[in-house]
Amino acid sequence: MKILTLNKPLMVDGNSVVDLQYDFEQLTAKDLNSIPTIMNSNGCILTTVDPIFDPTYNFFLFAKAVEVTSNNKITVADVNRLNVKDSVIARGLARDFLASTALAEAENSED
Repeated sequence: MKILTLNKPLMVDGNSVVDLQYDFEQLTAKDLNSIPTIMNSNGCILTTVDPIFDPTYNFFLFAKAVEVTSNNKITVADVNRLNVKDSVIARGLARDFLASTALAEAENSED
C-alpha cells in the first residue's frame, strides 16, 4: 500500500483527509473494467485506444484504487473533489503503474 500526501486536504464525511492510501494491486479485473462506466457516469469518455495514455482514465483508476483500499470509506466521488495539483499527481501515479505493468509484461513475453 502506498500513500499520496495531499497538498490540500480533502473533506470526507466531515473529516479532513491529508493522506490517501492506495494499492493498485488490490484492484480486480472487475474493478478495472468498471472504469469506463465510472467515467461515463461522470460525463467523461475514453479518449484513446490505450488507457495508459488517457489522463481521465488514469485519474479514475487512482480513485478506484483509493476506494478499494479504504474499503469504500473514501469513494470515487470523494477523490473526484481533489484539487487540480493533487489530481494531476494522482493520475500520474496510475499512469506510471499501468506503464510499468505493461513494460514488465512485454519483457516477460520476450523470454
